[in-house]
Amino acid sequence: ERNLLTVQLTTIAMTMLGSAYQFLQGVRLMTHAGFMFPVMKNSMKVDNIMRQTQNCQWLGLRWMYISLAPIAWVVGGSRAFFMAALMLLQFF
Repeated sequence: ERNLLTVQLTTIAMTMLGSAYQFLQGVRLMTHAGFMFPVMKNSMKVDNIMRQTQNCQWLGLRWMYISLAPIAWVVGGSRAFFMAALMLLQFF
């Protein structure tokens, strides 16, 4: 029972940390691009950084969606985990 709880909480922590990391990388890149706007008006560097920021935000959302399954596992048990996994497969 204790090992199962450890696995459950570890999976939630890893997916939520992955989500937070991606969001923080997006913010870091966006801040970097904000400092470049007044300096480089005709450069594509800012556009590339903003594209990377958008990718980081989407990855953060994907990690957050993936974390729903382990959260459902802890809160609702194996049947809730199964239903969450099926819904994520259907809509993800």
